[in-house]
Amino acid sequence: MNTLVLTLLLVGSAFGAVLQPTAEGPYCPIDDPLELEAGPLNLTIVTKDDKMLIINLGSEHFGGEATGLTGLTYSYTVNYVTTTVAFSMKIEGVACAKGEKYNADGYVNSSPFTKLVLPTGDFKGAGGYNACIKDFIVSGSLTIFVNFVTGKISLSKLVITQIQFSEVSVDLGDFTVGNEKTDWEEYSRDLKKNFDKEIEEHGVAFVDRARKQANEFLKDMTLQDFWDLIGEGTTPGPCP
Repeated sequence: MNTLVLTLLLVGSAFGAVLQPTAEGPYCPIDDPLELEAGPLNLTIVTKDDKMLIINLGSEHFGGEATGLTGLTYSYTVNYVTTTVAFSMKIEGVACAKGEKYNADGYVNSSPFTKLVLPTGDFKGAGGYNACIKDFIVSGSLTIFVNFVTGKISLSKLVITQIQFSEVSVDLGDFTVGNEKTDWEEYSRDLKKNFDKEIEEHGVAFVDRARKQANEFLKDMTLQDFWDLIGEGTTPGPCP
């Protein structure tokens, strides 16, 4: 009987270990304000069947700053048995990013959201920018599939259980998408209401699109590569 009890305790401890939070952060404090360095804006988020975002070569950002990121915190829990990661991130208070100049063009497809939340079409923007969000929270989980033939991984499941904010404002200057000029004051005024409505209707479909896009990024990674990417609970080196 004593042997059985000891065995159960050891098994319970082992399973408890794989379910414990492995990281909370940020480990190092974030500067406030945080300088946003100038540089190219080229970005491509596509698969062979789906184009979500293309920012063309030649697009530029001329520097700026972010404020309020001292309110940013995150945590995640790794279950090594099911290769599942539960995560959460929040920003308490208001966080903003602003700059005096950028120019960019490309293509965005936010389907199944409507243009009231995220427009779809060719876009072109230039000028100053200012974007703020207040009391942002996102949480969910992802499950990793390992191909034992190739050793590579993919996300077999991505679930967002919560995503919300209390206020948001966006102004990207002179900006057109789908041949329509954006009225940023009107867009920002109704964005929370429109987002809350459409995330209920289209959130699952959009998250699945995001999962497939993430798999394009992960396609050459092994499971150990992924654990290394998220830190696997290890303590970083000294803060700069």
